[in-house]
Amino acid sequence: MLYLLWKIKFNHGGALKKSIVIAAFIAIQFASMFSMQFAFCKDEIELNNTDTDALYEKALSLYRQHQTDKAFAILRDLHQSQPKVLRYLFDYLAVASWTGQHELAISLAKQLDTEIVPPYVLGALAESYRQQKNYTNALATYDIIIKRLPELLDPRIGRVNVLIDSQRLTDAETELRALRVINSNSVALAEVAVRLNDAQKRPVMMLSDAEYLLKASPDNSYALRSRFNAMNSLGIFHLAAQLTPSSILSPVEQAALQRDQLAFELRWARVSADSSKNPSTRWQELDRVISKMQKLCSLSDSQDGAEVVAQGECGDLVEAESNRGRLSEAIKLYKMMLDKKWDIPSHVHLAAANAYLNNRQPENAREIFSTVLSQDKNNESERFGYIYSLLDCGQYDEAYRQADILTAETNEWLYPNYPAIREPNPTYTRVLLMNALVRIYTDRLSEGQKMLEELAMRAPHNQEIREALAMAWENRGWHNKAEKDLSWLYVDDPLYLSTQLGLFETRMSIGDFRMAESSIKDAVQVMPEDQSVQKVLREWYVHNLRQLLVDSNFGQSAGGGSGISQNGSREMVIDARLYSPPYNYDWRYFAHTQYASTTFPDAVANKTTIGGGAEYRVRDFRLAGEILNMGKIGTGFSIEGEYRVNDYWAVNGKGENNSSATPMRAYYDNVTANNYQVGTVLSWNESRSLNLTTNQMGFSDGNLRNTIDASWVEGWISGPVYKLSSILEYYSSRNSSQSPLINYFNPVSDRYVGLTLQNEWLQFQHFDQSLKHTVKVGAGNYTQEDFGSGPVLSIQYEQSYRRNDRIEFHYGLGHTEHPYDGANVVANYITFGTNWIF
Repeated sequence: MLYLLWKIKFNHGGALKKSIVIAAFIAIQFASMFSMQFAFCKDEIELNNTDTDALYEKALSLYRQHQTDKAFAILRDLHQSQPKVLRYLFDYLAVASWTGQHELAISLAKQLDTEIVPPYVLGALAESYRQQKNYTNALATYDIIIKRLPELLDPRIGRVNVLIDSQRLTDAETELRALRVINSNSVALAEVAVRLNDAQKRPVMMLSDAEYLLKASPDNSYALRSRFNAMNSLGIFHLAAQLTPSSILSPVEQAALQRDQLAFELRWARVSADSSKNPSTRWQELDRVISKMQKLCSLSDSQDGAEVVAQGECGDLVEAESNRGRLSEAIKLYKMMLDKKWDIPSHVHLAAANAYLNNRQPENAREIFSTVLSQDKNNESERFGYIYSLLDCGQYDEAYRQADILTAETNEWLYPNYPAIREPNPTYTRVLLMNALVRIYTDRLSEGQKMLEELAMRAPHNQEIREALAMAWENRGWHNKAEKDLSWLYVDDPLYLSTQLGLFETRMSIGDFRMAESSIKDAVQVMPEDQSVQKVLREWYVHNLRQLLVDSNFGQSAGGGSGISQNGSREMVIDARLYSPPYNYDWRYFAHTQYASTTFPDAVANKTTIGGGAEYRVRDFRLAGEILNMGKIGTGFSIEGEYRVNDYWAVNGKGENNSSATPMRAYYDNVTANNYQVGTVLSWNESRSLNLTTNQMGFSDGNLRNTIDASWVEGWISGPVYKLSSILEYYSSRNSSQSPLINYFNPVSDRYVGLTLQNEWLQFQHFDQSLKHTVKVGAGNYTQEDFGSGPVLSIQYEQSYRRNDRIEFHYGLGHTEHPYDGANVVANYITFGTNWIF
């Protein structure tokens, strides 16, 4: 009947009223789209028989019962058995489309003339075109329906959906706006508006339309899901979770929502930790979030589809654990992700690399940074990390190269070609600062200082730059200058961690231990878990331990005419000092012992010295006093001190009664001596200094010896691996007595001028552990009154092995050639020493 009405309308227009036809079509649409009723079309030529009618009715009944496969099979058989019966073809095509068999539906449409196809079939065909992304044919098919029945809303909605699918969003918005003016209360149009706003990434408007739908139908699953998506886009994860029934979301979506919630909570937890001033509660919120993240990460091996989301949460957890300072946990989780061959995003690789780097595993960090950078060379944080890992691995030249490349590739200005909006690039400043720090960390102090001073001129109020510059001054020996600037920075921002740590280092250098402890307490209050804070805490801990210093020399010499040196043919000296922990910050007590033995032409002299004393150290000043018992020559005492006038100039002095520096031959002959010394040191920087010392030693035999000793130290090459410096020396002495009773070496006057080149080579360094080689080669001229002059040659090789920050050994050997009384004396010796803090 409906099919006949459609034929009358379009083949015999005017036979019935237009309203009857429209009503009939609406009935068809309602039946096809909502109640799954099918049009029963009677062909104009062929008549139904009882069997086919019964099968047709059965197909309709099965479809209503949602047994679509059986219904579809019957319609297929009916169409194949009677291909010319249009009602079978129409419903076969429609059911094919409604059951998702869009390619079949489109192929069946090739048998039809769209001018005679009922609108409900055209609607199904248009939907199949749409699902197959054949948007041109979909629009054309909807246009046929609209042309026939312009009053209908559904085909116009279909057309707008096709425009949205094909990303013709402006056209879709224009048509939808016009439709909503006429049909302002349409729920269907509100649903399309939600789709359009989602496609246009307008979550606020999407949320508004979803709320409108929910007012009309609170259980509308599409509206609930749309509101959920809109809230997620707006970052309202917790509210989205509260308002959305769990039945609306799949396990995967629920896991994804939880991950989004945790990401939101993690950001706030970090803000809370950064702003907290209470170390005992700073990490409570962050630890709570990490605990939740661990639970979600544990679902990574589930089989409900949420495992991919949980795997992503494991990556987020690596980053959170690394930031929290739980480096071992972060590394362990990252290794597990690698073992399971998960898809790991770059930010997780970066977090793992930083964990390795901070956990003193720079080789692993370097490999990760290198791999990630090969895929993305524009990540600034990764490039910084890679450079620092190269430094920790000892690849200094490559670190310099990478730092220079990054500097060259970073633009100084943002929008450089647009003067009206051009502005400084903050990244450029950070890159320059990093490049300068690379030089500072590797003992290229002059170069790094120059770079930092230029940066400070460009950005005088940048606290990071000023703090770095102050530390460069500290490393160059300008402690007071560094402390002054750091103190200003501290007043400006008392919570700035680097300033507090810088003040600690500077105050330790100048001996202001009370203020150094105050600085470290401030740092602990700010961030006790920070790696840098832990490092200075360790330094302060080591400072407050006992210390044992041992130095020894074993030598043998020959020559001097008699075959035995004037200073002895065999010599052994072992000297040891044991210091107590600091008492009341400024005092240290020590025990001192020395054993010396020397072989002379006519005797062997042995001396055992036992004693002790105290050392007092305060800001820029050190004073030490000692009492020693030296066997047969009795007890002696000494006092010495040093005062730093400023960053460049220091003065020192020493007074000894019954000096332990008395020559061994004099000691053997029961001759004692009092010694007085005054000196000054002028240090321009770590590479250049002038030392001048005058000394007077009065012997108990009436002899008075006056000496002048001067040296100029100049550094020529300074770097992380090799250093070269020169030491220009001048020495002269004069003795007042030439009594024949004096047996110790006692020239009327003598002097020495010589140059020593000191070469230092660092074989390896891994944080506190290192091995360094030192070679000293010297040459000069020695002049002795009444005996003329002669050349002096010396060579010394020494190794220094530092096991950690509490124990170090040094050992070496040497060879000298020196004239005494006009005869050349050759000496060979070995040395050994240790510095043990316990």
